[in-house]
Amino acid sequence: MVAIIIASAVLGLGTALFYWIKVSSIPLTHGIENKEEAERLIKITRAIELGAMAFLKAEYKYMVYFMAGFAILIALLIDDPHTPDVSEGIYTAISFLLGCVISIASGFIGMRIATIGNARTTTAAKNSIADAFKVALNSGAVMGFGLVGLAVLGLAVIYLVLDALLPGIDKHILMEVMAGFGLG
Repeated sequence: MVAIIIASAVLGLGTALFYWIKVSSIPLTHGIENKEEAERLIKITRAIELGAMAFLKAEYKYMVYFMAGFAILIALLIDDPHTPDVSEGIYTAISFLLGCVISIASGFIGMRIATIGNARTTTAAKNSIADAFKVALNSGAVMGFGLVGLAVLGLAVIYLVLDALLPGIDKHILMEVMAGFGLG
């Protein structure tokens, strides 16, 4: 069953990659005949990309502190008195941190495809609204398939890791520990 889940996640990530390549392969100045307009579009696009990446870098720097602090709180405060031989807090913190990593990766992918697709949607709109819609939809498909693929893959990985670290644990307890992934 886990193999089917992982295969589905890989299929989703492959689909996201397909649409990423499809959007990225559109020339940035496609349909723009005026050289000055093309140069201005390239300059604006590069500035937006640099600003977006600078924002993510600053945001992720603060997120690391939050992640570490919150993981410590989870590890120290979460424990089920019905399972004295297992410290759920530590494993829930591990799940939380993996969820955070998946969230960070999703945010990065989303920001990159948004900046890539933005200018290409603009240039496609010079041709027709239908072309612009296709580019925008393909850009959105990258985020949709990428996020779902990463989330499903992350859940499968955390399940396999926790199942290996806690052999014989009640599956109900295992699922409670995995809830940390969603929090991340």
